[in-house]
Amino acid sequence: MKYLQFPIIFCLFFYSSIHAQIENPKTEIGFWLGASNPFPGTDTGRALNTTLGAGLFGRFQWGSYPNFYTEVGGSLSNYLSRTERALTTIPLFGAIDYKVPAELPVSLFLKAGGGAAYVLARPANTARWDPMGFLGTEISFVAGKKIRIGLRIDYHHIFEKI
Repeated sequence: MKYLQFPIIFCLFFYSSIHAQIENPKTEIGFWLGASNPFPGTDTGRALNTTLGAGLFGRFQWGSYPNFYTEVGGSLSNYLSRTERALTTIPLFGAIDYKVPAELPVSLFLKAGGGAAYVLARPANTARWDPMGFLGTEISFVAGKKIRIGLRIDYHHIFEKI
């Protein structure tokens, strides 16, 4: 649980400072589906396959930088391998998002962040919290005023040893 302190402090600090700067911050909540991948070039990336992930998020716009957002969220991914090994991750994260300024019916976001992931490894059935980082992209559209539905590709790196 000690790895959750940073994302919580990060989110509270940025939310309070940005919310104070603008009168009407653009706040969105949403869900996403998409590919969730172990970070390429790592031992985990060589052992596990890409999987389908899903998650929920909330994000708010920065006041003086309208293309930047701060995002908090969580997701669930179940990685399988060619052997009997499998890994289930439940990351809780904070991220900085950049909205590509293009006039399209959908929005394209580039994102980088970190947080903590609850990791369940099988067949050993060991479970623990580990720090994690991620990079990703999202293509999404707004359904209504504040609900966003997205398709994502995320690359997760779980730091097992620090």
